[in-house]
Amino acid sequence: TSHRKLSLSDIANLSDDELLIMRSEILARYGQIFEEREVESYFMAQKWYMPLFEDATPYLNKIEKYNIKLIDKRLN
Repeated sequence: TSHRKLSLSDIANLSDDELLIMRSEILARYGQIFEEREVESYFMAQKWYMPLFEDATPYLNKIEKYNIKLIDKRLN
């Protein structure tokens, strides 16, 4: 999700929970701190996750921003 733009068909069959994790993982790679207890717990269980920022969006590249917007459209 950081090197290629997703399409609607890529995410069409994913559940809302899967989409939320996918969206959050983009931010988690940059150290996003999550307010949602379930999301934070999920990433705290990942060895690579290090919570650093309340807002990691300034660190995202254009593709990541695009993918988050696409996932958000599907979630809403």
